[in-house]
Amino acid sequence: MKNKWNKVWNFIKRHKKMEIAFVLIVAVGVVIVQVVSAMGSKASIPVDLPQQTAAVERRDLMNTLSATGTVESQEQKEISSTLQNYEVKTVNVAVGDQVQEGDVLLEFDSTDLEESLQQARDELAVAQAQNSLSLKSAQRDLESTKTNVEYQTQSDDQKVENAEQNLDAAQTKAADAAAQYQAAVDDKNARKTALNEAVAAQAAQEEIEALTKAYEEASAAEKSAKEASESADNAVVTAQNNYDSAVTDRAKSYESNVSSVEKQEDSVTNQKLNNSTSLTKQEDSVSSYEEDLEKCTVTAPWAGTVTEVNVEAGDTYTSGTLVKIEDCTGYMVTANIDEYDISKISQGMKVYIKTDATGEEELEGEVTHVSPVPVSSSSTGTSGGMSTSTDASYEIKVSILTPAEELRIGMTAKLSIVLESVENVLAVPYDAVQQNANGDSVIYVLDSSAGTQNSQVPADGGEGRKEGAQKASAADQTAQQNQKEIVVTTGLETDYYIEVQSDELTEGMQVITPTYSTTTGSDTGSAMFDMGGGMMGGGGGGMPMGR
Repeated sequence: MKNKWNKVWNFIKRHKKMEIAFVLIVAVGVVIVQVVSAMGSKASIPVDLPQQTAAVERRDLMNTLSATGTVESQEQKEISSTLQNYEVKTVNVAVGDQVQEGDVLLEFDSTDLEESLQQARDELAVAQAQNSLSLKSAQRDLESTKTNVEYQTQSDDQKVENAEQNLDAAQTKAADAAAQYQAAVDDKNARKTALNEAVAAQAAQEEIEALTKAYEEASAAEKSAKEASESADNAVVTAQNNYDSAVTDRAKSYESNVSSVEKQEDSVTNQKLNNSTSLTKQEDSVSSYEEDLEKCTVTAPWAGTVTEVNVEAGDTYTSGTLVKIEDCTGYMVTANIDEYDISKISQGMKVYIKTDATGEEELEGEVTHVSPVPVSSSSTGTSGGMSTSTDASYEIKVSILTPAEELRIGMTAKLSIVLESVENVLAVPYDAVQQNANGDSVIYVLDSSAGTQNSQVPADGGEGRKEGAQKASAADQTAQQNQKEIVVTTGLETDYYIEVQSDELTEGMQVITPTYSTTTGSDTGSAMFDMGGGMMGGGGGGMPMGR
């Protein structure tokens, strides 16, 4: 009995308000007992009641947690819009309507939006035309530069070629002049030698005069040849300088031409980039208006039932849900579980569901979601110096697996969440399991090898009471002789039944359950549990939670 009271007390301690109420009830009970005890003055006589038994049966047992929730659709969509300050033109649905994916639910007035879109498209077209002209101009400048560069390159090449030809001619002329000069020198020297020889030989005067004149002419020719050679050499230097300058100028011109072409190419590239970026604003504006124009027609994202319509034609929409569509082909239950029990629940647990609409039919369900964060909390205020406490609750979602045409959104559903269960096990009423002197869990069954008898106490007083007391004592001894103690191993416990295991147990045995043994007196009455042997049983018993 002690362990059963511990279970009750632990449950009460988890609920603060119940704990306070329980303490008050116990206090009142103590006062009543004291008053009744003080009033009683005559002896009591025990009255034995018939012994109660129950069969050891195979059952499906389960421990459940009860909760209450609200029926909702499995899928729902609250349709809103990013448009603001738009007038609702038409509303095509009402609550209860069935819609298919793509059906038009409502439309906004798009007159002003269409005008803005057309203006944005016109501005985009103008900008595109201007960009096209700018790009063509840059491309023309590039082609012109390339043409000029080509002409300049040809001109520079020609100058170099002419300078090279002039240099070759000058060098040839210089070589000829040098040869002529050398011939003149040789002729002069020969003339001088002949003159000297004639003078030495004392040749005739006429001969000497002729040789002298020839020498003078040769000297004049040498001088003339020398000047011509020097002039030709100077012409070579000049031609070389001209050639070198032409080559240098051509190189500089080439670099300049390349730079000019690259500059114009960069100009074309920059214009293309400017065209692409300068139109972004206008293109974005057009795209934005086009998207908003599409949003003016609100369509159903999927098939379902319309459960909310929050606007009417003529309303100015600012924000919020326009229409709510729910898929009523499947339902779930949303419930809040307090913080003491939420840790017992996990996804995938089996659930039995009842509603007023489905009557006594139990629908099967499954826990599909357990919120990791609280959705609400309740506080208990201070009173007489007592501290306050706050209890949080957590949302769970249960999918309803059994089809039921009677279900509707918003109905209240009672949930029995299966925390643990066993099937086809031997079970007895919860009160039938006791503890013997050794601390073992035991049950008491009727011993079929001995007879049974029940005694009734006479209802009269005096000697009858004395005789009744004697018979009750005899019946108690007989009951103890007719019962057998069996040590059991307990398993799953429910509010009414408990699983028991023992090699001595068989299905159909009659297990003894607690009875009340009352005492009578002239002024007072009392009652106690009586097992007819063994220790008293705890509270519990009743209808099974198993199926």
